[in-house]
Amino acid sequence: VFNNLNITVHFNTEAMDVVSNSKGQMSGVLTKRVDTGEESVIDVKGLFYGIGHTPNSQLLEGQIELDSSGYILVKEGTAKTSVEGVFAAGDVQDHEWRQAITAAGSGCVAALSVERYLVANNLLVEFHQVICFTIIQSDITGLCYCEIQSDGYYYLTRRLVVVTVKT
Repeated sequence: VFNNLNITVHFNTEAMDVVSNSKGQMSGVLTKRVDTGEESVIDVKGLFYGIGHTPNSQLLEGQIELDSSGYILVKEGTAKTSVEGVFAAGDVQDHEWRQAITAAGSGCVAALSVERYLVANNLLVEFHQVICFTIIQSDITGLCYCEIQSDGYYYLTRRLVVVTVKT
């Protein structure tokens, strides 16, 4: 990078804002030196903004296995973490690619993994009913009181309830 004459490295500098010309087109980037507070504009015609380079996983420290950079460790090719029933997806577990499309793909893998985990552990109850379904959540015990009106019965569960209404 330092040997490339087309690249200028700005140390101790933050990008603060995008500057536009009278036509509303980007013409520069307002920067600020973090050591002096001095602001200046760098004339540019394009901007590539990088995100997701520091995983936001601090709240998981000591609860789930993280690598030395703070990324959630998952079993290769899966969304499984070091804690049974906890799955990770997106940039918080991907230190290599960090792209929206790969984050979306890992989100799909995690969602399907959660569904499989719930079914395998008998934590998912699925009803296919014709008319109406009502859930009343108890704020003290956390139990779900479910009424399925087409059959007129009450169902008490600590499970996730998924209802598909046929039309």
